[in-house]
Amino acid sequence: MLIRTIDAKNKRALKLCITEKGKHALQEWNAHCKEVEALSLKGFSEEEQEQFKQFLNRMYHNLSNKTLD
Repeated sequence: MLIRTIDAKNKRALKLCITEKGKHALQEWNAHCKEVEALSLKGFSEEEQEQFKQFLNRMYHNLSNKTLD
């Protein structure tokens, strides 16, 4: 799914490139995540969904001291 190569300009650095198989797996994973999110938020209003996202962002910030965009 990934190919590691040595960077020609910096022999200490490795380059990671995603393969076609990896791209396909990523697309499937993203589709699965969207399905789970839709199922999880079924019955929530747009306002409730936005409030939930704000709660999650605040929890993330509390745990990591970072802010998500």
